[in-house]
Amino acid sequence: MSAASATFIADNTRPTVSIGTPSLAHARNAITVTYTVTYTDDYLSGITLADSDITLNRTGTANGTVSVSGTGLGPRTVTISSITGDGTIGITTAAG
Repeated sequence: MSAASATFIADNTRPTVSIGTPSLAHARNAITVTYTVTYTDDYLSGITLADSDITLNRTGTANGTVSVSGTGLGPRTVTISSITGDGTIGITTAAG
């Protein structure tokens, strides 16, 4: 009789994160702009992207409110709403 055995894959490589282009190139007050954030990893088991993980990169007086939506292992949508001021707004995600 042979002994039982089992193996597992050790994967400590962080997933690749891609941020798509904004849904609009020019926005006016109160319009929303969205970005699609996609994760790529052969062994992805969960995504925990939260509003607080998104940084608005702003110039001038431009500002907005960030929210993240999406479930499961699919892409996340980052929405910037309540846009005010003049300048540019972009986003980055926190490392982790």
